[in-house]
Amino acid sequence: MTSPQVPASVLARSNAFRIQKWQRQLATVAVVPLGIIVLTGGLYRVLRGWLNVPSEKCGWLLDIHVMSILGLEKIFPLIMGLLTILLIITSIPMSLKWFQSRKKVRRTTTTPRDVHRGVGICITIPLLFTALSGVGYVIGKHYIGADKAFLKSMMQMHQFSYFSPAVYYITILFAAGVLLLASGSSLLMGSEGSRRDGAVYTLVSAEQ
Repeated sequence: MTSPQVPASVLARSNAFRIQKWQRQLATVAVVPLGIIVLTGGLYRVLRGWLNVPSEKCGWLLDIHVMSILGLEKIFPLIMGLLTILLIITSIPMSLKWFQSRKKVRRTTTTPRDVHRGVGICITIPLLFTALSGVGYVIGKHYIGADKAFLKSMMQMHQFSYFSPAVYYITILFAAGVLLLASGSSLLMGSEGSRRDGAVYTLVSAEQ
């Protein structure tokens, strides 16, 4: 006796649920260290670029940014860069689905999920470049002994300083990162995400 064939729509919803659940678990693990990276990197560039604070007075922020104060500068930025890339990739399908639903249904209220998805869509590409270049810089400096030209190009990409001072890009990314962290933390700690995940799971289980 053969088992009944599962409709493609149900399989798609089931796969989407698994990705969403996995992404949520990954975000729960990464939210605190990512918060440290965003805050220290953004504050350092704001202090240096906008307030002209000497590097010797705020360099400790970079020590925390890469966790060199704990001797983890070879592994911490690498792991967090890879985690960021995974979070970006897994969030793309959910963000696109959210965007399509927003176009179909006009709402008068804005939820933390709306903020999280909206900001995420806007900075997906620059954040991906920043994460990739950060990983490239760490690998080049600590693992393959890359020359100064390569490291300089990775840092320029990391701060998008090819065409303008790094402070402009980093300030925008800093503000967007704070919004993502705040809205994402609200979703992780609140009931909205749990209710939504439970509803998807119930729907998929019932249709299967």
